Amino acid sequence: MRMDRLSRRGFLVGASGLLAAGCRPESAEPPPRPPRAATAAPAPAGPVTVFRALSYARGRDVRVVMYRPEGVDRVGLPVCLAFHGNGEDADVFGRIGVVEALTRLAGTGAMPFAVAAVDGGGTSWTPTGADDPARMLSEEVPGWLSRHGLAGTPFGALGLGEGAYGALRYAANPGLAAVAVLDPTLFTTWPDARTRGGMATEDTWRAADPLRRASSLARLPLGVWSSVEDPATRRLANEVKAKTVWVGDGGPGYRKQALPEVLRFLGDHGGRVGDGY
Repeated sequence: MRMDRLSRRGFLVGASGLLAAGCRPESAEPPPRPPRAATAAPAPAGPVTVFRALSYARGRDVRVVMYRPEGVDRVGLPVCLAFHGNGEDADVFGRIGVVEALTRLAGTGAMPFAVAAVDGGGTSWTPTGADDPARMLSEEVPGWLSRHGLAGTPFGALGLGEGAYGALRYAANPGLAAVAVLDPTLFTTWPDARTRGGMATEDTWRAADPLRRASSLARLPLGVWSSVEDPATRRLANEVKAKTVWVGDGGPGYRKQALPEVLRFLGDHGGRVGDGY
């Protein structure tokens, strides 16, 4: 009897397994994957690139803003280095319409180029202790420009307000083709340079004073645009034999009004041999 019960149990278990196997649906093919959406071509980069970089010369992170004409590839694009005034930063060039002016200029068939600006502090681009903006410009900025696709050696310099000190001092660097100053602020006395210019020492002011280095500046094309008739600016223009001198009426929109001609002046002197432009 025990053997009969075991055989019957085995039969029932086996039968139930067969029944389950017979009722199991056949494995279905996996559903087809939905078609992959077409990959859109990357949108062209905008005309303004902003990044931060560690400057060992200044002992801090600095903001770098690169402006270029709309619709122009930045790879290998020539560069004009721009110097803001005290109390300003690299964004000031965007506020006075540099992208629009660069775009219009390139549209005329002139050599397209970029404008690169770096935050340089409030000491008229002169060194204070271990903070040396001039060394940052000559030793670090070229590498930053190259890593972002632009030409590493700037062909021009543009100084705005107290940034004139930076641009005119940068004129000593090799490879520069032209310098322009827009509404320059020049200090003719040490007390003025200390209180308004933020300069650290009288020796610093004397070393930076372009009026004391007029002969060395005369080798480069220099353009001067000023919103008012200023004796120091006029003296600078005369002593360096400036190629262009334009004095405005002191209106609030002078910088934006003058900028297209400033950029044209720089571009006219910045053509590179064999660059294709």
